[in-house]
Amino acid sequence: MCGICGYVSLSGAPLDPSDRVVRAMNAILVHRGPDQEGYHLDSEVQLGVQRLSIQDIAGGSQPVYNEDRSIVVVFNGEIFNFKELRRELIAQGHRFYTDGDTEVLVHLYEEHGTACLEKLIGQFAFALWDGNERRLFLARDRAGEKPLFYAVADGLFIFASEIKSILCHPAVSPQVDRRCLDQIFTFFMPVNPRTMFDGISNLPPGRMIEIRNGDVQVRKYWEPPVPDLRASDDTPDSEWIQRVRDGIERSIRYRMISDVPIGVFLSGGLDSSIIAAVVRKFAPEQLRTYSICHEDPYYDEGRYSDVMADALGSEHHRLFMTQECIANLLPTLVWRVEAPSCKTSNAAYIQLYRLAKASSTVILTGEGADEAFGGYPNVRMMKVLEFCARHPRLSGAERLMERVLPKGSTLRVMYHQPQPLSSADEALVRERFGCVPADLQRFRSQQAVKASLFSDDMHAALQGYSAEEEFADTLVNRDLIRDRHFVQQTQYFEYLLKLPNYLLVNPGDRAAMTHSVENRCPFLDHEFIELCMALPLRLRVRALNEKYALRKAFAADLPGEILKRRKRPFTTFYVSSIYRNRPPEFIEDALSEPAVRDAGLFRYDAVNELKRRLRDPAMSVEEQVQIETPFSLVVTAQLWHQMFIRKFHPAGPALD
Repeated sequence: MCGICGYVSLSGAPLDPSDRVVRAMNAILVHRGPDQEGYHLDSEVQLGVQRLSIQDIAGGSQPVYNEDRSIVVVFNGEIFNFKELRRELIAQGHRFYTDGDTEVLVHLYEEHGTACLEKLIGQFAFALWDGNERRLFLARDRAGEKPLFYAVADGLFIFASEIKSILCHPAVSPQVDRRCLDQIFTFFMPVNPRTMFDGISNLPPGRMIEIRNGDVQVRKYWEPPVPDLRASDDTPDSEWIQRVRDGIERSIRYRMISDVPIGVFLSGGLDSSIIAAVVRKFAPEQLRTYSICHEDPYYDEGRYSDVMADALGSEHHRLFMTQECIANLLPTLVWRVEAPSCKTSNAAYIQLYRLAKASSTVILTGEGADEAFGGYPNVRMMKVLEFCARHPRLSGAERLMERVLPKGSTLRVMYHQPQPLSSADEALVRERFGCVPADLQRFRSQQAVKASLFSDDMHAALQGYSAEEEFADTLVNRDLIRDRHFVQQTQYFEYLLKLPNYLLVNPGDRAAMTHSVENRCPFLDHEFIELCMALPLRLRVRALNEKYALRKAFAADLPGEILKRRKRPFTTFYVSSIYRNRPPEFIEDALSEPAVRDAGLFRYDAVNELKRRLRDPAMSVEEQVQIETPFSLVVTAQLWHQMFIRKFHPAGPALD
């Protein structure tokens, strides 16, 4: 795991020979790789890297070159099948001078060009300069585990692992992308390729960039497959279940390759418990587990993680979170994710990675299991709606929906009671997306809030803009999902939207790299994703029981209390609760009239009304839940504006 950055001349004009700028860009990424810094400098390209040593600790310094130094790469991530690839390349005559995975890239590129991506199993973002062809080649892994941002300014192509590095380049001036803020109030997250910074893009997962003769080409090399499952499948369920078990065990064994200690985040849920059980099977002496506990029993899941840790006999570490800790970490959260956030879970994970760093540099986590097996409530909601449509006289329909989306839950507020679309609207949605997404109600749940909250400048900038339409036109492959089962369609959207834009950013890469820890996600192995997307639907969600095949595959490895436990999303203290209790001074400052008017994103009277309602001691829990999402977005958007637009400073906020 590392941080990378650099820039290349698009006009052919020689670069300033000074390395001052690339060193400044690199220095701000030191948290991503504190073990070694490196540079490649010539008249057309300047590259920087901050290395976190995971493989070949002594000999794996970057940048890495081929035999004649005509090809150079800076690399962030891991290539898990590098040993197999290395053997093949040596047999083809290539000479290696390191024992790590990075060097595989330059030799693989020599053999296959940009098609080398097809051979990689891993999580990665890299930039490779081909001096013979005068070509810069950049790529991001298939699921989007590792970040890569870029901008074009003053005849330069500028890139980095984090946006703040790009902002250190004098050609880039931070400006608000108001359309991205509208995206966030629509999807609850920025959606690649947009970022909150006008002119700075987020390379989507499964994409590569090729730059040659000043021409910048972005191309897709992979996307989640959505096979047609309408044909009958004669494969016995037992064989599919064994394939699932074999697939995840293979993926975990790949992700246990490390020259430094590894650990597992253990929530006590199904996904993390399976990972911990497999690590225990293959390397019992390495099993360290880490979990988040809360002083408030409403949020606490410590009992379940304790049950699993005891069953495995792991070296278990617990982190107890308080509301004060979450509150104090809000500026750090915003600085790390570089965008407003509707959830505080990243703050808790930042602290958990801090705890883990004391004994583990690599952490395995369970992200991606819900996408692979239909584990989210939207799938169950659609199953209930479909069932009720087939049985309109059934009296228990409301009780079924109540089980899926309990009243007073944040999910109920986001989705609301699903309403039928007009025929014209449904036709528009189907044309736009190729289907009616299960999350459409959630996409539209904040429309009235946006109308009241957004400033006049925001409304003027958004005239004629549709976040839904842009998402569909930019990322959705309508032909791939048209006529597929709604479970497949829903899973496809999760891979496209929530996974790379929220889960792999907030509780994933940014939280981990805050404390120089590498997080690895076994469920995001692309071969495992392809296996699960071909899995018969009956083995994904059966009745209202999600992850059926996964539960069956590991039934003998888990305690019954874990195996039968209903899924519960991780949550921690709300921003609205922090505000109602003892808000830190920085929140009051961010929501003050001068700060709100200076940012120009929201109407102060609407923000003041949110504050007034939250101060009302008679406010019900359900009312607070309804306010939580827009309020947390307002607070974090204001903090973001103060840090990045009003006065950007590379040091960022004071960190605990």
